[in-house]
Amino acid sequence: MPVKTLPAALATAAALLLAVTACTTTNASTDDPSGAAATPESSPTAVGQPDNECVDGIAYMQFTEETTELSLPEGCGTVFVLGDGGTADLGPVGDLGVMGNGSTIRVESVGRLDLTGNDNTIEHGGEAPEILGEETENGTGNSVVAR
Repeated sequence: MPVKTLPAALATAAALLLAVTACTTTNASTDDPSGAAATPESSPTAVGQPDNECVDGIAYMQFTEETTELSLPEGCGTVFVLGDGGTADLGPVGDLGVMGNGSTIRVESVGRLDLTGNDNTIEHGGEAPEILGEETENGTGNSVVAR
């Protein structure tokens, strides 16, 4: 049975993101007889991982209706591409997870690829990537081609 470390990394990253964003506190006011909570101050740690940036070796690339073209020319250790119908140009990537549908991802090089979305085209330079997961776990209609 093959080991799927990319989904485990995604689950770990999601748990960490949830833990960080859940760590905001509110203080009940002792001056207010209603006991209403004071408004918490903004905290940079409560914001979470920004989209479309490599932070600590992980990048979440998010297509939206307004943002259909993304670029991360310097690459990143692990990149997750989310959303539908976009085009992303990436530098070298160690692990690439594609979870959206109908997108084109052009990557300088990629070591391992996890395709859970459908109808995506992955154009890669360098050696062919290792495809993670069983055929039944992967999306359908995806193509992985050398450029």
